[in-house]
Amino acid sequence: MTPGALGELLRHMRKARGLTQTELADRVRARYPHAGTHAGTIGRWEQGISLRDKALFLTALEEAGAKIHVKSGALLIVLGSRNDAE
Repeated sequence: MTPGALGELLRHMRKARGLTQTELADRVRARYPHAGTHAGTIGRWEQGISLRDKALFLTALEEAGAKIHVKSGALLIVLGSRNDAE
């Protein structure tokens, strides 16, 4: 997938969960407090402008409801609802 397509996926999943960019950034920052993720970061990811920190981007996808699996060097993103214990 291209960075733009990944960004569109993130935007779609975030909106499907009813999250703002700020709320999603807060969730990522809760898992990685020193990362400095903010709404502008989420916006750049959604636009496909910057995907430098792939681990944080994948965390954002997880927080937006995706399940991430890596097997034999391949990345699998499973879409759908994630059962949160929130």
